[in-house]
Amino acid sequence: MGLIQGGKSSRPDIHWSGHELIPLHKVPGPIRRLLKRPVHGCYSLYGYYSSARRAGRPYEFVYILSHMRSGSSLLTHLLVSNPDICGFGEAHIRYSTPRSFNTLIGKVLFTLRRTPGSVSERYVLDKVLHNYLLTYENVNLLCDEKSRVIFLLREPAATLPSIMKFLNYSEQQALDYYISRLAMLEKNARELSRHKHCVMLTHDQLLYSTDKIFGMLERFLALQQPLSETYQVLRTTGRGGTGDPSKNIRAGFIVREQTKPKAAQISPESLNSAWQAFEHCRATLAQYCESVDSEQSEACEAALPPMSAS
Repeated sequence: MGLIQGGKSSRPDIHWSGHELIPLHKVPGPIRRLLKRPVHGCYSLYGYYSSARRAGRPYEFVYILSHMRSGSSLLTHLLVSNPDICGFGEAHIRYSTPRSFNTLIGKVLFTLRRTPGSVSERYVLDKVLHNYLLTYENVNLLCDEKSRVIFLLREPAATLPSIMKFLNYSEQQALDYYISRLAMLEKNARELSRHKHCVMLTHDQLLYSTDKIFGMLERFLALQQPLSETYQVLRTTGRGGTGDPSKNIRAGFIVREQTKPKAAQISPESLNSAWQAFEHCRATLAQYCESVDSEQSEACEAALPPMSAS
């Protein structure tokens, strides 16, 4: 989080009057957007330069479309530890034009301190957890042969208390975010259905059906090397704003037996509304995306003996 004090800031080129520390997120929105514009412009130029250095090997992209506290940081670390994928977590890129792809490339390389000539990975990864970053009107930017989309969901009984604990949301704020985010994921899946480069999984499947999920993702992304349950701890791991700030993500491997601190109590009415949204979203995504369940159904159908002629 950037802090502004006495006309200077921990972020470069940010100036503000007064002598009190001011969190950057409390700076008025129009001013904050103006301050970010030149930075994102630099990322875009850096990404364009890196793409030009690829000599006929254009970057491809992996997008995790999910919601907060879904296990997306774990999935990100598992993926970017593969030699084919480069990324660090939530890049907070607002996807509005094709230039946004260069902005993502530049920000990922800059954050990881990678030079354009050093990048051999096929994919650049981002995860998108907020509706304003990828609106329904702009999701068609991902309808491209160079993009692969992974939808990730987590059930509300664990998600809502986690949002309230780590993000200091009220119950109503957590519920409103969760339901509106799931509704947007449904819209995104419908729009991307003609793209046919989408898969879906749940947090529980990632933890407890790991081999099946890894197999699906390896085929989906055509990875040259298999995924592993251990992963690299990055310089951004555990940093607020890029992903999960809890200690489990720093373990470097999948933590299945997690200690559960006392969770916030959710009212039955809120939990019921959230479960309805979750089940509806999961059913909708299953219509448009490949999943472990759909792969099992196809395998069962293929194993059935041919029908004899009557």
